[in-house]
Amino acid sequence: MNFHFPGNDGLRVSHHAIPHTFYNIFRYCDVMETEGAFGRIYQQFDKGEKSEVALHDINFTSTASATMQLDAPAVILNYVFSGRGEASHAQLGSLWQKQNTSSLWYLPAGNHHFNIKKGNCTSIKLKVSLHLIAALGQDNPDIRKFYECAVSLSPNGWRLPYVPTLKDSYRLLQTLTKLKGVGRSREILIDSHVSQLFLQFIDDLRKTKEAPKDNYRYDQDEIAKILAAQDQILHRQLWGVPVPTIALQFGMSPRKFARYFQHAYNMTFQSAITLKRITEACQLLINSELPIGDIALKVKYENHSAFTRTFEKCMGCAPSEYRRHNRLPQEEQAR
Repeated sequence: MNFHFPGNDGLRVSHHAIPHTFYNIFRYCDVMETEGAFGRIYQQFDKGEKSEVALHDINFTSTASATMQLDAPAVILNYVFSGRGEASHAQLGSLWQKQNTSSLWYLPAGNHHFNIKKGNCTSIKLKVSLHLIAALGQDNPDIRKFYECAVSLSPNGWRLPYVPTLKDSYRLLQTLTKLKGVGRSREILIDSHVSQLFLQFIDDLRKTKEAPKDNYRYDQDEIAKILAAQDQILHRQLWGVPVPTIALQFGMSPRKFARYFQHAYNMTFQSAITLKRITEACQLLINSELPIGDIALKVKYENHSAFTRTFEKCMGCAPSEYRRHNRLPQEEQAR
């Protein structure tokens, strides 16, 4: 679950083996330090038999594009310990999250692209395999229901709103960072702690009362419609279509459609389309020789200046600067 930064020239990567002096993070796990034009990130990674854990300590001075590889579909628990995490993902939307909160994502297998905004943030991510969740659900009806929902909702990915990290979860996380042991005994300990944290998150989610403005109930049919709308954004089918027309297509009022989409993805419907356009533009800037004006047309912007203004607002730099800092070497593009 480590982040990688393809196409960033001049990256400096160093490894710090245990014992090391980074006592504010995993005590008995090696540290990988990456520095580049975007700033610096410390990363740690460890895994059990059915789970993985990763720590990301970020100090970015500019927005960076990063990738994360998943070999199989999984649930990700993200805990922010300090600072504020702010990133975007084409399927999950805006991933803004503040200190002492936790969130849950479902991601399919594959290579996932994140745009990580500048700032400071320390977070722990737990990857919980569907096999582990299925095993936990054998004796727990709530977890069994969660598993059934997880495998039946959008295959492109979804997330739940973040909740406060309550004291029992915090205590388990502190214990996880100090785990000793090697080999299979350590893997079993990691799986045990990740299982407890997953169960505790579900319990925390149940205990946490949403603010009145979000206190709105949706049935499974409405959830399916919103997920279908997000899927159609990914395939460009709704670009340029007004929200009232889209809401009518899905049999919902414009107000209800807009309200739930914002609740589900932490962004407006139009912002989700903008994010998808800019994400596609980033890939074209890195992987093609197309002029910036042609890229603007490909992602459905009528003129170069409108595209550049939106790109700068989302990414914090001009398209030409983004291409210069993130361009893949010629030989790598040819593969």
